[in-house]
Amino acid sequence: MTEQRTILLLGAGASKASRFELPTMQGFFAHNAAHIPDAMTKMLMEMYGMHSKLADWNLEDALSFLYASAERATTWGRYSPEPGCGFGDLLKVVRARLSIAPEEHCPLHVRLLDATRPRTVVTLNYDLVADQSFDSWAKQQADPQLARHPRLKLLSLVGRMPVAGPDPIGLHSDDAKGGFFLKLHGSLDWVVCSDPRCPNAEEIYVGSLNGYAETHEPGAPCGRCGASLETLIIPPLPVKSIETRHRLRLLWRLAMNELALADRVVVMGLSFAASDFDLRWLIRQARFGRRKEMSLAVINPSRKDRDRAIGLFADVTSVREYDSLDEFLAVA
Repeated sequence: MTEQRTILLLGAGASKASRFELPTMQGFFAHNAAHIPDAMTKMLMEMYGMHSKLADWNLEDALSFLYASAERATTWGRYSPEPGCGFGDLLKVVRARLSIAPEEHCPLHVRLLDATRPRTVVTLNYDLVADQSFDSWAKQQADPQLARHPRLKLLSLVGRMPVAGPDPIGLHSDDAKGGFFLKLHGSLDWVVCSDPRCPNAEEIYVGSLNGYAETHEPGAPCGRCGASLETLIIPPLPVKSIETRHRLRLLWRLAMNELALADRVVVMGLSFAASDFDLRWLIRQARFGRRKEMSLAVINPSRKDRDRAIGLFADVTSVREYDSLDEFLAVA
């Protein structure tokens, strides 16, 4: 990592531009119509309107709706017209479509990491393209263990690492050094207990770092309380999102600190949709803590998305815009 504090901020467009060509949130249903169960298609048709088009359906919008319905089940009554149409059911579809083999990575992501040499990677994506590409990139560095350290720190940031003596009230000293690899909306390989009263509801198991095991698959029993384990994905919601998960709140706080202290931010494939209130708030809040000049690079084929990014960061010393990753890499 260089002395310059570069933050790499990744959205769904980064995964779409990868060798896996994963769908964006807006295009998820249109590109996977054959794999959506009939009951769920019927529910989504009712949600969006009978005359709506699959291209208009947004995955995070649907996840947010079903997540809010589940959260309010005990007080408002759960909206689930047919079995198999709940938040967990849609997550199964997401896992099936966005999963990649544990040993695979994206060469384009590796080139992006080489070009930016980021201190911190912040990703909004549920998939593991950035995770596994980061690990592959780290192996190519002079000190692979040091290069991979931002990813390894996730084990103590989202779980509980054994320490000699009482747990420190702040970050572990080793965690506070250097940059971070932060996933702000959860991950396909993050597993927690589904019972919020259980300590394992906060202690997140990271499959790609802890090792994949059948005993930690979603649906398996929690080893403490017996409730089912579930994938930890928090869709963007204006209320009751990150605040309900303290481990995620820590990642968001660290992302805000890193953005406030950045010399350069490189944004790739982020639309900054109005529905993602928390992310837009985070970018603006970080501006209040900014104490130095900062440059901005925005990689996105959409002019509107680039304009939104530039407007949110505001008052940076320089802005460079790129239509594609290839264009960015050609001059980086």
